[in-house]
Amino acid sequence: MSKTLYKVLSLVLALVMVLGLAACGGSSNKPADTKPTEAPAAENNSSEPEAAPAETEKEPEPAEEEVKLTPVEKVVRESEDTTIVYATSTFGQKFSPFFYTTAYDGEVVDMVTSYLLASDRGGAVINNGIEGETVDYNGTDYFYYGNGYVNVVQNDDGSVDYKLIMRDDITFSDGVPATIDDVIFGIYVMADPTYDGSSTIYALPIEGIAEYRNSMATPATLITNVLAELAAAEAEEESSEEEGPAAAILASAGITEEQVEEYKAALTAGGTKFAQEILDYCVDNGYNSAEDSVATTAATWGFGLEEDATVEDFFTTMVDAYGWDLADLSDTESAGSDLFDLVKEELGDKADEYFNFISVGEGVANIPGIIKTGDYSMTVHMTEFDATAIYNMSFPIAPLHYYGDTALYDYDNNSFGFKKGDLSGVKAKNTEPLGAGPYVFEGYNNGVVTLKANQSYFKGAPLAGTLLMQESVDSDYVPGITTGTFDIAQPSISDATVKAIQDANSNGELAGDTLTTVLVDYRGYGYLGINADLVNIDKDPSSDASK
Repeated sequence: MSKTLYKVLSLVLALVMVLGLAACGGSSNKPADTKPTEAPAAENNSSEPEAAPAETEKEPEPAEEEVKLTPVEKVVRESEDTTIVYATSTFGQKFSPFFYTTAYDGEVVDMVTSYLLASDRGGAVINNGIEGETVDYNGTDYFYYGNGYVNVVQNDDGSVDYKLIMRDDITFSDGVPATIDDVIFGIYVMADPTYDGSSTIYALPIEGIAEYRNSMATPATLITNVLAELAAAEAEEESSEEEGPAAAILASAGITEEQVEEYKAALTAGGTKFAQEILDYCVDNGYNSAEDSVATTAATWGFGLEEDATVEDFFTTMVDAYGWDLADLSDTESAGSDLFDLVKEELGDKADEYFNFISVGEGVANIPGIIKTGDYSMTVHMTEFDATAIYNMSFPIAPLHYYGDTALYDYDNNSFGFKKGDLSGVKAKNTEPLGAGPYVFEGYNNGVVTLKANQSYFKGAPLAGTLLMQESVDSDYVPGITTGTFDIAQPSISDATVKAIQDANSNGELAGDTLTTVLVDYRGYGYLGINADLVNIDKDPSSDASK
């Protein structure tokens, strides 16, 4: 759980940095020519398309001397050169807007990638980023531009349309103009049956997206569904001989009983190795001793077992706890290895037979709820209202010509830039991102990501011409800032950190002549573990008083 909390915290801090560096030009970075195509969004109950309104007069921008600079912007403006060094943590080196897995990779992605909708300092979506909006935050007005416009239309039948329009003057850093096809391409990547990135757009009630994603499966997936169904039937003391929906799909796919048994054996063997790796991790890191039982060590990992449980029992218990969602189990509980990699090792030369995708039932060629309405516009049609859906409308504007194959893009004929079920071409670019964001990715070398200002960025090139994102550790952040090794860092707050900052400033405060500190509130959670055998009333951990 602490791993999840740390990721959330890092993402929040990453957002703060993006706002600081990406907007470092203040009013001088305002685009010279904006081309609004629709008025600010207003919710209504009409399902009819709205006519584009006349152009409106832009709100005058504050004079340069009135612009309030953030501490990050001050660092940039007061820098003797145009290079900023930002201390961060270890990269996973997946810098793709689709497949990054760590918050630190996400920071790089956010610098390189441009997104359809902007958000304000409070996290709310800017509906009309094309013309720009003024939003109050803590008593101060801030003006926001973005790449797009959204109008939310709630229809009489309970469905919802998100009408999206993007700017028509966006170019990627390689000079290629961006269109709505780049956005649609990205949506189909994230909705593909083989997609294994962090986006969960496929879980939204977009018309037809579930059918599209589930129209392909691996034999391994189908067999897993059957095993889950049989386990549920056995748990309810029902006959496991009757064919349920999953078993029927299995039969229609031509998978034999021998294949089921073969895959089940590989899953059990690989899963046992997966569970043993967790037990070894607990022992190697001093949480348990090698003499502890499987049950005792598994309890350290958060799973209760019978005292005579085996390693295989430990894996079975985890499978049951995750409702047979093996992907979630692997991502969450892994002590190093991927569960499916271990299963593939057990299958050997037969791995492809079980993990290659096949069509299931009637093929689904497209997502009816993703509707292209123009070169720079589209509508996302949802069958029902979802309060969080608006936050998922800020799709990445990812270059189709770079991540996909333009020869395979034909919207009218259900071809979306890659062969359905094969994202290998998209993943091939994981380490070398390209986009329309404020910076251009130059490369990763010796723990440093080098970014150069994007001269074609729609808000204008950032003032910091070079941004170096350097891997480091938290304990080195404050010393690095003090000595000038780093310009910006985000250390975890602690007594030692506070003292180091105060010692560095002649006034003994958190903000002074050497360092400026900005404390950021965030929503998080934490746990306090109490050993009931040591903390109790009258040495009885099970008593009502102790509880």
